[in-house]
Amino acid sequence: MKDKERRLDCAVWEFTLRCNLRCSHCGSSAGVSRPDELDTKECFRLIEQLAGIGCRNVALMGGEPLMREDFYDVGRSVKALGMGLTIVSNGTLMKDHIDEVRRLEPKVVGVSLDGMCEAHESIRGKGTYAPTVSAIDMLTEAGIQTTVITTVSKTNFKDLPRMRDTLVQKRVNWQIQTAMPFGNFDRT
Repeated sequence: MKDKERRLDCAVWEFTLRCNLRCSHCGSSAGVSRPDELDTKECFRLIEQLAGIGCRNVALMGGEPLMREDFYDVGRSVKALGMGLTIVSNGTLMKDHIDEVRRLEPKVVGVSLDGMCEAHESIRGKGTYAPTVSAIDMLTEAGIQTTVITTVSKTNFKDLPRMRDTLVQKRVNWQIQTAMPFGNFDRT
């Protein structure tokens, strides 16, 4: 295969470890920013390098990417250099960022929803279910392709049929993954 034929389809970038939640199954043990996270100028330089090697898409995730003050500027830079943008969020902060997200015109936004209310909140924290479901609704109402990401464990396995019915009505994609025994995940 010639070098010109090899292109990076998607760079999945753990943009920050800073997060407003402490999810019991977080493989990254997110919460506090890494001391050596890239600053904004370094982010721009990385995006230019990704574009330079022909990267087609960049997925910003975390932690919670919406917690970075430069989130919009970095997302705009990805788009300005001709790459598709994907965002992965826990959804709880979307109300404050929906206008920025809409202006970025992402290819897709992934929102983590890990069960119906009781199971989701046992994993992600009390009071997280309603804002997450609201984020899904805001994104779909804005015409943004939305994918719900569910990490399956013993805690929420029983909720999958009800979630399927709910998500079919919302007309969103559904990505199901299994919890892996690292980070915050309780192995019991």
